[in-house]
Amino acid sequence: MDILNFLTTNIKHHKITSQKNITMLTIVNKADDMQLNGDELEVLGELGEMFEQTSNSVTRAFVNNQIGSNLVGCIPICGLDAHLYRMIKKFKDINKLTDENILRIGINEEGSKFRKYSKEQQRSKVEAKILDNEFVDDMIKLSGFSLIEKALNNFICKQGVSMVSENTFYEYKKLPEMTFSNMIVNLKQRLELLLPLSELNDGVYSSEMKKVVKQLNTLVYKDINVRLDPFDIIKVYDRELIKPILEDNLLKKELNDFLDFKTYPTYLTDKILELVCFECSEKQISVTRLGLYIKLLEKIGIFNEKVVELLFVSILSNPKYTNTFEFDKIDTNSRCIEILSKLKIHKNFSCFLRFFLANYLDKIEANQLTSVLIYLTNAGETHLRQFVSDLRIEKGCN
Repeated sequence: MDILNFLTTNIKHHKITSQKNITMLTIVNKADDMQLNGDELEVLGELGEMFEQTSNSVTRAFVNNQIGSNLVGCIPICGLDAHLYRMIKKFKDINKLTDENILRIGINEEGSKFRKYSKEQQRSKVEAKILDNEFVDDMIKLSGFSLIEKALNNFICKQGVSMVSENTFYEYKKLPEMTFSNMIVNLKQRLELLLPLSELNDGVYSSEMKKVVKQLNTLVYKDINVRLDPFDIIKVYDRELIKPILEDNLLKKELNDFLDFKTYPTYLTDKILELVCFECSEKQISVTRLGLYIKLLEKIGIFNEKVVELLFVSILSNPKYTNTFEFDKIDTNSRCIEILSKLKIHKNFSCFLRFFLANYLDKIEANQLTSVLIYLTNAGETHLRQFVSDLRIEKGCN
């Protein structure tokens, strides 16, 4: 009874404190005298009375602790016969049976009179019986083992999914909190625990994986949200999150349906665009850096007419006006034209181009104006072309 009280107390404790639903199947051994009564096994004589008392005591202990649903059942079994006949069913080899095994099989079949035969006769009779599959199957049933199989099968069919889920989440709660510094290691630990749920086809695995990916994105968002360099942000996302996942076959396979490896999340693209627009509206920017901004916006998949408009608004509102752009030695006409050609997708390009030229024309030599004229001609900017042509004459260029 002490053991029974210990078990029921702990089952109740876990059910209350951790919501872990521990179930118990009670197997009562030494039920050596049983017979089939319909589909049920009946334990005979005094052994039957003892089994009934045991079964009632176990049931009462569970009910009194308000955990009656946690008891799968009480099943009688003859452990010796269950082992013996299952071994025979598997091997069918008389040589694997001891004299004691042979004697038990014979007595089970013929009663005590089997003892009168010599060992050779006993072995011969038993050898014929163990080749009879029906006999072996009947003895396995009479041992009580089939009842255990049936009880476990019914339990798994009814509660197997919830049992796997409960055990998984019980261990899941023990994992350390996921942080930015441990997120890949922690992610793999979580995934390994959740994987058994993927075979249950009840949507739990998918739901939990979505929560994990949301956690990952939240951690990355918090980290990049305090960063001020747009190029640093994309490096962090690629280096700390995407690259480690793609390098791990398990993570890559399991996250493929939950994390888009080709498209950057909105929180990242919005933050980068915000920083780019801020720098364009407040700081002096080099043409080279503007080109890098455009490449960055292309990389994260948001370089379009709407974004170009935001860039134009930011640049045209820059208080530095004609000193908005800084031109390095590497900022040749060809580099400027390459950048301008990308920005031409917006309908207000002409307005931006005038602003750009206001910054550019004061900083170049007269002999560079010819290539500017060629570009404006190709761009269809007739008025600006005339302005540059007049400026070229003023600077004394033939």
